[in-house]
Amino acid sequence: MDISQDLVSLLSDLIRVESETDNEKDICDKVYSTLNQLSLNGSVIREKNSLYGRYLKKK
Repeated sequence: MDISQDLVSLLSDLIRVESETDNEKDICDKVYSTLNQLSLNGSVIREKNSLYGRYLKKK
C-alpha cells in the first residue's frame, strides 16, 4: 500500500469518528479538499469520491 492509500484509510477513519459528533460535513469537505491537492492514482481518487459520496447519502 502506498502512502496516499494509507492517507485515505486514516482520513476515512477520521470521518467515521467525526460523524459521531455531527462534524462529518466539515471533515469531509476538508478531506476532499486535501485529497484534491495531492497527486493521486486512480484507485485513491475513487476512494476519495467514495468518502464524499457516503456523506451525501447520509444527508
